[in-house]
Amino acid sequence: MSKVLNLFEATKLLEQYYITSQPQVVARWLREGKIEAPEPVSNKEGWKIEEDKLLDFIEKVRPRLIDIFNSAQMPTQNSFEDEYGIPLQFSNRTQQLEQETLTILTELVSEVKRIREKLDSFQDIKVPNAIKEHREKGVNLKNRLKGVNYSLESFTKLVQNKTGITDFQDLDMLRFYREYFKEDKKLLDHILKTEPGFYSCPITGKKKETFEKLIREAAISFFGLPTEKNEPPPGDEGLLED
Repeated sequence: MSKVLNLFEATKLLEQYYITSQPQVVARWLREGKIEAPEPVSNKEGWKIEEDKLLDFIEKVRPRLIDIFNSAQMPTQNSFEDEYGIPLQFSNRTQQLEQETLTILTELVSEVKRIREKLDSFQDIKVPNAIKEHREKGVNLKNRLKGVNYSLESFTKLVQNKTGITDFQDLDMLRFYREYFKEDKKLLDHILKTEPGFYSCPITGKKKETFEKLIREAAISFFGLPTEKNEPPPGDEGLLED
């Protein structure tokens, strides 16, 4: 005995074979006897349609369509595998992924080529002279600062030479030396962190193009030395005798 379908199940089957999707149409065909089925005992119970009877109706309306559908859904034994014995579902998916990968690689190669062309175009742009000079000045300053290394002894001689005074106290000179140099005899970082071409003095707050000029003014301020011969230290102008 074949499967028994209700009205909506029968409509769904007819829809699969492109006949109708409307339950009211199927109900009319049942009442007209085009589809064989016993009349329903009550509205609650509804139509009871044998699947074989419904298939006979489909065959009349769409001759050989059922056979075509069945042949399409039942592949032959050889159609499950490709020539290498790999199941077709995996073989087809592999081919699809290979094609997608090739497409992505092609796009990447094009993008890399575009970026290289863009970079080449930047190389042709001439940097303004002001920027070049600023860069060169910064490089020259960096190289010049690397050569500023003083021991305490050589630093003392520099201060004596620039100020003309030789009787500095050793402890005071050491304190003055530490204002500029680290223990490894290199300049402190905050002296170097200034605009290109200048040294920054932590004592006077001024900027000088040469370290020697910076030290002379700093020593005058640090030790309270007169700026000119017979001139008193800053703040002691009234101490000179008439």
